[in-house]
Amino acid sequence: MGMGAGDLSGADSSSVEELLNRAFERREPLLLENDQVVRASFIAELVVASSERGPGPALELIGARITGDVDLSDCSVSVPMVFRNCRFEGDLVLDDASTSRIHLENCEIGTVRAARLRCEGPLWLRRLRKAVHVDLEDARIAGEVDLQGSRVNNTSGIAVNLTTAHIDGDLVVKNTDLRGTLHLPGAVVSGALLLELAIAANPGGVAVDGTSASLFGIGRERGQVQREGSVRRGTAGR
Repeated sequence: MGMGAGDLSGADSSSVEELLNRAFERREPLLLENDQVVRASFIAELVVASSERGPGPALELIGARITGDVDLSDCSVSVPMVFRNCRFEGDLVLDDASTSRIHLENCEIGTVRAARLRCEGPLWLRRLRKAVHVDLEDARIAGEVDLQGSRVNNTSGIAVNLTTAHIDGDLVVKNTDLRGTLHLPGAVVSGALLLELAIAANPGGVAVDGTSASLFGIGRERGQVQREGSVRRGTAGR
């Protein structure tokens, strides 16, 4: 059972962060209410310091308002990180990081920056709200990448960048609403590309750029994307 916020709706961030620290060590979810604040820098310090001690704890944070950028660039993080129904006031920065599995569900966030990320598990970016850019250029994901139900609005450029990314699982784009380009040049997807009810809109430009992309999974491409704009196709796997 997760740890509830109880009567701490008026508590300062230090009290809430102490709750998060205890829940983290116990591998329990922490449910926050009433727009309670957790500093992004505290989250980063928590997961990096724990990874230096070895595996054990896990982060599961529900309903928090997270202030600042969660900056884990160039860091090694061996603990799973799960964020549900959180509001990120900054970005999630994972450039050149090495991580365990990462799950974001029903979160409000501007940008996910994860170029050259090495993720030793699935990467879920499900039902993101108010996102303007997801960058996974040259990332290596040892599992599926799941964007199901997310809205990413970057009408002036690339909504989701997967250039030369390697995904050892499915790429799930079901029920997404992408305003901008789904950018896949040189991407390698070992599983299927799941597109049911997806929308990619870039009027007058490229909606889906799959130049030199390769799909190797059984079933490969399932469903069709509803698009506004042109499509550049890649190659099917063997």
